[in-house]
Amino acid sequence: MPVVVSGYESGYENFYQPFVKKVKHLPENYYRDGGFQLDDNGTEVLILEREMRYD
Repeated sequence: MPVVVSGYESGYENFYQPFVKKVKHLPENYYRDGGFQLDDNGTEVLILEREMRYD
């Protein structure tokens, strides 16, 4: 079964190869910046990064 992630404004997109990184939760961030940011002292998470489309 294919796995997809939510699109930027609507619909769904493919994603890049999953990878593990450390992040910190910043719920007060502007919605376009994301509620989690990379941080070497943060919590390890599995990231499903959506493909960027420029069409």
